[in-house]
Formats: sequence, C-alpha cells, structure tokens
Amino acid sequence: MDMAFLSISFILTLLCLVGYQLLCLMDLEDDYINSYDSSSRINRTVLPEFIVQGVFCVILFITRH
Repeated sequence: MDMAFLSISFILTLLCLVGYQLLCLMDLEDDYINSYDSSSRINRTVLPEFIVQGVFCVILFITRH
C-alpha cells in the first residue's frame, strides 16, 4: 500500500512539473516573457524531474513491476 501511494505521488509530481513547463512555453508563445527567462525557468525544473523519475524507477524495480 505504501509503494502505491509513493508511485501515485511521484506521478502527480511529474505531471505538475510538466504542466509548469507547458505554462512557461505558452507564455513564451504569447510573448509574455522572453526566451531567456522561459528557458531559465524550465531548466530549473529539469533536475528535480530527473530525480523523481529515477526514484520512481527504483521503486518499480524494487517492487518488480
């Protein structure tokens, strides 16, 4: 039960990070921010996204899914 909760929370975290990146790209498309600011905002979310994906893969590997 605990691993299922962790998996769901990691998936929701990844969805939130991707949603934030899409919002930054939509702001860039509508010319609300310049490309430098948009890329710096998106680059800040890349490392946490990789960490969450890595932990999620380890959890799935441990539980043999």
